[in-house]
Amino acid sequence: MLNTIRPEIPKRAQGCIQCQELFKPGHQVASWLYQNEEGIFLRDDLCIQCVVKSEYKEKEETLIHWKAKVACVKIKKPSSKSIQQEELAYELFHEERLKEAPDSKQKTFILSLFLARKKRLFPRGEKNREKGLSYYEDAQTGELIEVPLFQVQLIPIEEIKRELALAISHRMQTLKNEECKESAAVS
Repeated sequence: MLNTIRPEIPKRAQGCIQCQELFKPGHQVASWLYQNEEGIFLRDDLCIQCVVKSEYKEKEETLIHWKAKVACVKIKKPSSKSIQQEELAYELFHEERLKEAPDSKQKTFILSLFLARKKRLFPRGEKNREKGLSYYEDAQTGELIEVPLFQVQLIPIEEIKRELALAISHRMQTLKNEECKESAAVS
């Protein structure tokens, strides 16, 4: 089996690279992702004020560029079933994206669409269609994640959705069993 090394893509900086002001929830940020001569991914993050003032020059090696607002991290009640399912889907997404199997790549793609709809991931562009990659930014961490790109018509979506629903359901049952064991041990 072909073993490829996943590139390390930097997370959003904690502050503007020019004025050093820390990014806070609600701040507008402009980001550029590019590669240096050694093929290492680099990222420039600037506040909108510095972009306007300095007329930042995009590097020749720029792969993608986007503007975004720093997300307000909302603390959700973990007791809600739909929120638990969303958290488990998020965990499953991160597990599946590290696997090399073709069905894992398809699951990663489907989970990225789900998590984007739930505003846990933000689409940030496509590298190019030939390579079949798109980028998503993690709303909590600012990490930029490479996700395989598929034509929806060409993958077995219903089968993948069933497998993912079963995996999430199994994880929820495991959590429930662990909670029962913990409460029994306490009493």
